[in-house]
Amino acid sequence: MRVWIIFLFYIFFMQNVYAKKTLSVLLNTSEGNPYSADAPSSAKTLLESAVVGRLIQVESNIVYPKLLKEAYYDYKSDEYILVLKSDLYFHNKRKVTIEDLEFSLLKHYFSPEKSHGIGALDSILGVEDIKKNNITQFKSGLVKGVKIISSTSLKIKLKALDPNFLYMISDPSFSLVPIEELDSAYKNWKTVPIGAGNYAVEEAFNDGKVKLKKVNSNLKNAVDEVFLYTKYAKNNNYDIYLVKSPDVDIKKYSVYSSRQPISQFGLIFTNVNELGNNLNFRKFVQAALDSEKFVKYADGFSSINEVLPNSKWGLSNLDSNYSPNLAEKYLAKVPKELLKKKWNVTVYSAGNSVRSYKKDFMEEIKKQLGVYGFQMDYIPVTSQFLPKHLAENTPFDVSSIQIDPYDVLFKFSRLTKNGEDEFVKPLFDPKLEELYSSVLVEGNFEEKYRKINELNKYVHEMAYWVPLLQRKNIIYYNSKVIEQLTNAGDEVTIINLENIILK
Repeated sequence: MRVWIIFLFYIFFMQNVYAKKTLSVLLNTSEGNPYSADAPSSAKTLLESAVVGRLIQVESNIVYPKLLKEAYYDYKSDEYILVLKSDLYFHNKRKVTIEDLEFSLLKHYFSPEKSHGIGALDSILGVEDIKKNNITQFKSGLVKGVKIISSTSLKIKLKALDPNFLYMISDPSFSLVPIEELDSAYKNWKTVPIGAGNYAVEEAFNDGKVKLKKVNSNLKNAVDEVFLYTKYAKNNNYDIYLVKSPDVDIKKYSVYSSRQPISQFGLIFTNVNELGNNLNFRKFVQAALDSEKFVKYADGFSSINEVLPNSKWGLSNLDSNYSPNLAEKYLAKVPKELLKKKWNVTVYSAGNSVRSYKKDFMEEIKKQLGVYGFQMDYIPVTSQFLPKHLAENTPFDVSSIQIDPYDVLFKFSRLTKNGEDEFVKPLFDPKLEELYSSVLVEGNFEEKYRKINELNKYVHEMAYWVPLLQRKNIIYYNSKVIEQLTNAGDEVTIINLENIILK
């Protein structure tokens, strides 16, 4: 009898020791593929952070190498030096090479298709020559500012000193990917995401679900299997919700709120529509919308009227836009024939309908502009870039954009002549281009700060876009299951699955 008790205890003990630790995460309710090119950035970044990994990790504002062995600025040569770990392998079993690092940093520029990654690394010397010369196939050594110096290292020369460069390449969109696993445009995966990260895709997207498995055996405490969902099911016991659902309130989930904002919600005017190109109409919309009235619709949002608040660059303290009297004056200057029809306004949506708080936001825009007689409706768009036939029939496009506290300039790049959203930006503006370029090549931090604020003020005056809200990262999680959501003291802008510890 005693032997049986010991045996049963042993079985119970071994099952608990070797039981797989699983986690379920509801990314969104779009029902779409979270690693498709048009997937919401929040879902795609979480998945890529686990599978593709990061060259560099930022924790408590300090840079740490991850897939890189070293990353530093050489003051003698005025160049950044990136050194790969020598024992890295992709999930397809191929050894990582230094050419893979070069390709991964530059792939957005070589792609013949549009990519929001364009602009992020504009500070690299000669990177603009790729698009200028219509080069669409990667070849090592083409960019003047990126040179391989050994089998594990390369150097990067910038147009001007930029202390935020290493922070920028911490984004997983610049991490290591095998060129053979991407399509010819370097934009979509041939099958599933493949990288050198701590997790690999075990089951491809199907019916609203992707399964990841841990492939780094050194992460003893990390979750073994992760199920990522984009399709909500009432009876599923999700451990983490990135979007609020009825379950969150019913089950009284714990709430994590980041200190810094991770995204901004607002609108940008189109350049192939008469109203979008009309300064008086743009100033009307800017003055008519009271962003304070949007805050009540969702957790984590706060009102803004410019793109610089709460960033490393500080506040430029622009005056609030909201002014009913000014709105009426500007609208009176808009040609009456342009205001007779009801306009369709486009809004990016991961699914085929506008849901949740985004629908509330659109109704609020419709209501506030309707007070002045402007008639509008809204239609969802699933593409990250607005097609011309839609842009021609809408004065402005509504969306959320990710923000980076380390490089505000990246956001402004989308308004320039090289901005990838061809029809959702201003017509060519020489002054805008000059202001943007002057920041890009400025090496003095104080002068860079001054010029960024000058650029921000000009965009504000021209009403090229109307920022309304900024959002902190709000995560709902089951504290009965999850012991640790992140390392102590770390800011969670994007969940790192490797840091989650279960009870």
